[in-house]
Parts: sequence; C-alpha cells; structure tokens
Amino acid sequence: MLKLVTALSAALIMGIALVGSATTASAGGYHRGGGGYGGCCGPLRPSYSVTTRQVHKHIRHNRDVYHTKYFKRYKKYVHITRIQPVYHIHTVTRHHTKLVGVVVPTYRRETVYLHPKTIRTSSSVYLRPQCSCGGGHHGGY
Repeated sequence: MLKLVTALSAALIMGIALVGSATTASAGGYHRGGGGYGGCCGPLRPSYSVTTRQVHKHIRHNRDVYHTKYFKRYKKYVHITRIQPVYHIHTVTRHHTKLVGVVVPTYRRETVYLHPKTIRTSSSVYLRPQCSCGGGHHGGY
C-alpha cells in the first residue's frame, strides 16, 4: 500500500510540474508581441495551488527557478502638429499700353506773303528829231 501511495504522489507531483511547465510553454513565450494564447500581456493565466505530501522514501524534489526577463513594450505618444496654410493672394492687374501710330490725313491751307519782287525794265525810244527856231514857244504840234 505504501508503494501505491508513493507512486500516486510522485505521479501527482510530476503531473503538476508538467502542467505548470506546459502552461508556461504555451503562453506564447516572452519575446516581444506575445504571439500565442494570452502571452505575457494578454489574458490572465490560471493560477494553481500545489500541495506537497511528505513521504519518507523516494521523495522527489522539484525546484522551480524563476527568471525575470524584461522585454520592451512600446507606448506611443503621438503629438500632432497641424499646419494650415494661409494664402494671401494679391492680384495685380497690369495694363500694358502699346502705342500704334495710325495715319490720319489733315489738310491745312496757308497763304504766305512773300516780299515783293521788283522787276525793272528799261527801254530807249528814239523819237523823230524836231526843229526849234526861235520864239519862245515850244512846239507847234
């Protein structure tokens, strides 16, 4: 009977140790992101209570060594700077004036007075000769 109790208690301890290690192994590991069921950051793992029976023969000690491995969990802090462009549009209308000469005939009449031009001509006329004799009167024509 003692062997049966010892075997059952050893099987119970082994089963609990295997169940405890299996749950840790199936939790998705400690790498970043979790991956499997639950993970380190997922749902809470179930808790187990362990009762150890002392048997004086064939006692097996299970020593659980727990290591703490820290991994980074990034929390984002997002600061948004919104830029709203304000366009000041100043429209300048530039008027270009192009001068094109169009020929328009205009008529003007002027009268110009010049200095008088003097033309002098002369001619010599030879008359018939007359006789004059005496008495004081001139000519008897």
